Amino acid sequence: APDRAAWDAACAPHLGKPWLELPWYFAESFFYRRLLEATGFFAQPFDPFLAIKQREERAMLPRVRAAKDIDDLERLLLLSLWGNRADLSYTAGRAFGDEGSASDLLVDDRARALHMLRHAHRIHMVLDNAGTELAFDLLLAAHLARHGHEVTLHAKAQPFFVSDATLNDVARTIGLLELPGAARLTLAAHAHWTSSGFHDGNDIPVDLTRQLASADVVIIKGDANYRRLVGDAPWPHDTSVQVAMNFPAPLIALRTCKAEVAVGVPAAVSAQARCRDEHWLVNGRLGMIQVAAAPSKPNGP
Repeated sequence: APDRAAWDAACAPHLGKPWLELPWYFAESFFYRRLLEATGFFAQPFDPFLAIKQREERAMLPRVRAAKDIDDLERLLLLSLWGNRADLSYTAGRAFGDEGSASDLLVDDRARALHMLRHAHRIHMVLDNAGTELAFDLLLAAHLARHGHEVTLHAKAQPFFVSDATLNDVARTIGLLELPGAARLTLAAHAHWTSSGFHDGNDIPVDLTRQLASADVVIIKGDANYRRLVGDAPWPHDTSVQVAMNFPAPLIALRTCKAEVAVGVPAAVSAQARCRDEHWLVNGRLGMIQVAAAPSKPNGP
């Protein structure tokens, strides 16, 4: 397959280790890469998760179509965030529905995020799940495009993590929604998004770094992408986002919490969340709207 050399290099440090000694994100991404190989994807491309994606799409259509006429950026941003609760590979968040309240926001940088989006010309969005989440993401993206922003959507080039949105998923969902403004959207799919690499300036390939750095703001969706932003590392929760993240552009992370990693959360806030719900970091109930600036560029000579 075309990515064989890259995976050989990624696997090299881990050869000979038992499964439970592998880094968590590497193990997951390697598993899904092997699954594609086992199902013959590289000989005859076919999405092994297509049937369950389509079931999810049929179920979500009435809810999303009812939101098509919303023309409020803040409302659409929140729908995009809470849509991340719908995840076909980790369904815990579904119990809390597609909408959340202010009390469910662990971090709420909403005002800064809205200011960034309203003043941005070029906006990139790194997608997460197909189905409900993708549909709400597309409502947000189409709204931005209709209001004069250049919007690029980054999807997966091949199936990944069960429900991650591929280019085919995006095209199919746009057709289902009959979405006004969708023709203005640009689609992209870089191999990095289905790799074992983190969303760190040292891991992102040079060509993708240039593309992302040209954006005024990048919206990054979902829990797995958030894990990749912080190196899937056990940072103290009150660590500054500028310390933990090294992304090549200003970013807005929209994530519901499904993994035990978080930064930029004051100690008092995490303590309160823990008292409220012992599973606060993993059950998808709480969400984060988190803003991080691009790393400072070194001064020239």
